[in-house]
Amino acid sequence: MTRLAPALLAMLMAAGGCEGPSRPAEDDNVSVKGNTHWHVEADSLYAATGYRWHLAIPGESVQFGLPETDDRAFRIDCRNGRIALIGPAATEAGEGSPIEVTFDHGDLRTGSVALFGDGSNFVVEVAPDDPLLPRLLGRRHIVVQVADDERSIPTAGGVDLIRALIRNCR
Repeated sequence: MTRLAPALLAMLMAAGGCEGPSRPAEDDNVSVKGNTHWHVEADSLYAATGYRWHLAIPGESVQFGLPETDDRAFRIDCRNGRIALIGPAATEAGEGSPIEVTFDHGDLRTGSVALFGDGSNFVVEVAPDDPLLPRLLGRRHIVVQVADDERSIPTAGGVDLIRALIRNCR
């Protein structure tokens, strides 16, 4: 399935004459590059595409994307008592290959490449009590970087769903 968000973001940036979204500030306030508000841009883009947090599989998977499709920007699964953080990865690496993912502007994790209906994805597994999870959920946006692709995922509408999934993950 075609990923709408990256393509629309590129078109919006080109139309606005900006170089692209700047890296958000550590305190999760909206950062500015020129007159472009990075998180606000992402939020507007996702709202325009219909992306939202929803249960993909009750008790097993929560995702931020279009319900009942593979079109998503981020997914969180419970897998055998571990939490899998999943998202698109523009990579030619084969399934199972290691991939580095940075969360929260500096928390580098190594995951693996997985092929799903929407193409190549990163999968980073963590324990349900990993300190990364409450730190991500305590912000207005989850910031994920894979190679040169950095994305901002709003947490609004998803925190309660994600916390319930983590709490019940066994």
